[in-house]
Amino acid sequence: MDEEKKEQIKEHIEDLLKYKRMNSNQIFLESIGLFKLSYLRLCFLILIFVAAFIFLKFILFNVASAIDIISDITVNVNTIIIPIFTIIVTGYAIFQALANDQTMITLITVKHKEQSSKFKIYNLYFLGVGVFYLIIIIINFMLMIIFKYLSSNWYFVCLSKETNEFISALLISLYITFILNFLIELKSVIYNLFQVFVTNAASNGINFVKSEIEKEEKDK
Repeated sequence: MDEEKKEQIKEHIEDLLKYKRMNSNQIFLESIGLFKLSYLRLCFLILIFVAAFIFLKFILFNVASAIDIISDITVNVNTIIIPIFTIIVTGYAIFQALANDQTMITLITVKHKEQSSKFKIYNLYFLGVGVFYLIIIIINFMLMIIFKYLSSNWYFVCLSKETNEFISALLISLYITFILNFLIELKSVIYNLFQVFVTNAASNGINFVKSEIEKEEKDK
């Protein structure tokens, strides 16, 4: 291994070790930078938000109350989010299992957009997406508890019916859009796992070729 590569590995290891001096909240806040929305996804989410708002305000509120709607949504979201959270944890376990000696060195050595190592980015991403799904589960649990014991006819008496419906439609649409965004984010989880599989396969292939060359040289 040349000196340049050794220095690169040393630099990336020092970059990783800084997390030992950070608490979980600081690490999570750093991971948020990895969840930038693409222009296409942003346009799609805005479209979904507008469509959900119009559907709720002008159609759904004519046949059901906001309390009943949010109660049904939280129950249905919970049945989806909890299994997905389990899948993410399993995916992270697979990532750690695949990161053997050679794969780990490869991931630490390869830079991500000329900055941090791939290993740091993948590790930080899995932590971030896992915490986001945990936050969704906690928020969902709180909403289920709150709205379960509210009357279907409950509303802010200090506001008009139209204002109540407008606020409800706005908040429910934001909630639906937020959930949908992180369902779409699963694509990136699968993509990152795929990249780790590829790196692992390539590393094992290189090691096999090296060992075969060494055997041939010994037999000569």
